[in-house]
Amino acid sequence: MASKGAVGWRFKDVKGGFQNTREEDVVKLLEKSEEGRRWIPYVKNFFRTREFDLEWDCKKRGEGRTNIGAPQGSPRSPVIFVIWMAPILEEMEKEVKDFTDAELELASYVDDIHVGLCIWDEIAAKTVDMDLLLSIVDAIINTVAAKHHLSLEKSKYERLVLRQKRRRKYNEVKMVKWLGTIMDESLTFKEHWKVRQKALAIRS
Repeated sequence: MASKGAVGWRFKDVKGGFQNTREEDVVKLLEKSEEGRRWIPYVKNFFRTREFDLEWDCKKRGEGRTNIGAPQGSPRSPVIFVIWMAPILEEMEKEVKDFTDAELELASYVDDIHVGLCIWDEIAAKTVDMDLLLSIVDAIINTVAAKHHLSLEKSKYERLVLRQKRRRKYNEVKMVKWLGTIMDESLTFKEHWKVRQKALAIRS
């Protein structure tokens, strides 16, 4: 992929997952279409205050109430979360495209966000500091996220700049794990297959 150009990836996690989902924002989005308006009563009911019991040693010790975001464990929560996230991702994409001419891929798998920057022109790629560009794009995304009260997990920020040449043995090879796949900066996937093979050996 980066044999002549420059490619950089950034990986982010949404902190707290579904509990970040804001009912008022989801309702505003649904109000934009006739079909969406039909779902508003259901969504409001879905976000209603929930009651829970506190138990230990098989005895009820107390009870409580909460109405923070979409409930964890519900099969509907990922759908509601994606409805809420979609316009935030669109705004992030617009802001980044306004800043750079690099080809942009900004996608999410529920609460896992991936930012991909590609510069295919060989001459342009040589003049770009991809690490610096990723840092600036990172700041743009963080600003948009803060605007929409979307908390990002700072401890899980990872980046990967694809290299044209494989690093020598005494140099550290950078790797990241995203959606269960381990990727190194040369996309050899050697480490990924090592982990998979070890897991299969343990199971057998």
